[in-house]
Amino acid sequence: MHRVIAYISFLLFSRAIFAQEQIPYPAQQLDTANINFSDLVETKTDSLTILSADDGFIPLTSAQWLSEQTAFQTRIYGAGMTAGLSLRGAPVSHVQVVWNGVSLNSPLNGQTDLNMLSAGLTEQITLYRGGMSQSFGSGAMAGALVMNDPLRFDHGTKLGTHLRTGNNGLRYGLLRWQQSGRHWSIMLGGDWEDNDNDFRIPSIGYINRNAHIGSRHFSMAVGYRRNENLWQTHFLHNFSDRYLPGTRTTVSRSRLLMEQTAWQFHWTRKKFLLGTLDIMGAAVGESYRYYHVAGQAVSGAGNAQNYQFRIAHRGHWGPLKAGIHYDFNWVQGQSLNFERHVRALHTLSADADWQYKNFKWHGGLRLQKTSGIPIPPTGFAGITWRPWGNYQTSLVYSTNFRLPTFNDLYWQPGGNPHLLPERNREWEWVHQWSSRSVYFRLAAYYRINRNLIRWTPGNGGLWHPVNMDRTRARGFEFSGRLKKVIGRWKTVLSAGYTYQDVVDATTGRQLSYTPPYLWTTALRLAYGGFYLRPQLKFQSYYYTDASNTYFAPQIFLLNLQAGWRYKKFGIDVEISNMLNTYYEWMPGRPMPGRSGVIGLTYDIHFKSNNKH
Repeated sequence: MHRVIAYISFLLFSRAIFAQEQIPYPAQQLDTANINFSDLVETKTDSLTILSADDGFIPLTSAQWLSEQTAFQTRIYGAGMTAGLSLRGAPVSHVQVVWNGVSLNSPLNGQTDLNMLSAGLTEQITLYRGGMSQSFGSGAMAGALVMNDPLRFDHGTKLGTHLRTGNNGLRYGLLRWQQSGRHWSIMLGGDWEDNDNDFRIPSIGYINRNAHIGSRHFSMAVGYRRNENLWQTHFLHNFSDRYLPGTRTTVSRSRLLMEQTAWQFHWTRKKFLLGTLDIMGAAVGESYRYYHVAGQAVSGAGNAQNYQFRIAHRGHWGPLKAGIHYDFNWVQGQSLNFERHVRALHTLSADADWQYKNFKWHGGLRLQKTSGIPIPPTGFAGITWRPWGNYQTSLVYSTNFRLPTFNDLYWQPGGNPHLLPERNREWEWVHQWSSRSVYFRLAAYYRINRNLIRWTPGNGGLWHPVNMDRTRARGFEFSGRLKKVIGRWKTVLSAGYTYQDVVDATTGRQLSYTPPYLWTTALRLAYGGFYLRPQLKFQSYYYTDASNTYFAPQIFLLNLQAGWRYKKFGIDVEISNMLNTYYEWMPGRPMPGRSGVIGLTYDIHFKSNNKH
């Protein structure tokens, strides 16, 4: 019975998924494998647009797109299994996932499974890094992943369809419909995936048995605008039914069902007290059921609800832009391993930008209060200098914190009700050049974490969370793009590089599951309606234990995408892992060898005839 409980808490539903020390993994050398890339578009000093509706190629999930397109670590616990994004060596729970202004991070384990989120139904995904990402809330200690579906007005009728099939029993379908006029807009979308996920790796005699994935996603949005008012509501439903494959050495017959529903209502009023007024109400519900042996009794189950309310006012007075926000979050959660618990969180925050010639000052302050846990003030301050048109440099200092999750505090056996909130402070120096044909961004950072929560093994083999006194993270990130257009030829060279050094300040050893080096490189060649895009990704070794004795080897991946667009019709082909190399994102969890998919897209767009 202890093995079952430990498996649930360790693998699926606690922060132990990615922050734990696992069984030592013997050192070995991997060969080569693959992954994808699209053009990276920088939108602001602290943000990176990694997916937009104009990219053409439609990924299945946010986890797939992030692992393929960015020089950051996506911790995927097996093909199609639970996944999260790690920025600057931080746990995945330190990245806040925001959907149309609503936080999706779970009160149970503090994170969002990125393989639960459809990328095909999302108009745009933006990644915020560094100090100013703390404005997205206490969960954004390392950054924020923001998914937006902006409603368009007077856009006419647009219908989009996409079908895909591929190796290992992959079947996927997507349908999106948008209708808008001068004052109103409606958007409906849904997709489904059925994937046998039964890939084979003959070199080690491995078959990914009992790994079927079934997922369904539905989204809806309605908006109405009149004069200075905009009313809009968004709805999202995610469902996944996954059979969990074994490792290289174990056989699994487990099954995991997860469900998530999010809703928000948003009213915006322009020209209100010399600024803009925003009021939003939202609700997020989630549940899971886990079967240690499919078809038998439930071994683990839980559910949580998160109700959010926000009122904000932003104004613009000459060179000064300022805003003040009040947020209220009420969350509750329970599972088979702990009884119902409730938390209420009040947040009052303010931020301002002031422009003077080629200097801009940024600042923000956040005050938060919840019962029984003292929360220090947090905020950020920075300055940006633009000495000439295309170049700017910024210095930013920020502080943030994060409350322990319900699993951290109350999971039985193993929870620790005496955990302290995690805190950090970070310095960042950013250089950026942006022009029509050349773009680059280089950021260096230094961060100190206090009371970082880590799940560690204890007596009897059970895991429990503890506070680490002090950890230190430092490194730099580079992203760049070079674009050239000659006649009908368009060439885009994109690259990203990450170096991160994250250590336990007490022992001086690197934190486990934190690769020091990652990079991506892609070349997109397009002529008329044709395009070809080869891409490389590299992830260095990382240690799998606190003593820095055992490590997972480096990964070098090669992928290829190609496509053709003709009027309303499109066809895309992707060949993954072209060199058919064995690799694992997480130790013991094999990923597929060479595989291919083909997708067909058909879009219809009737533009509005309204005249203004």
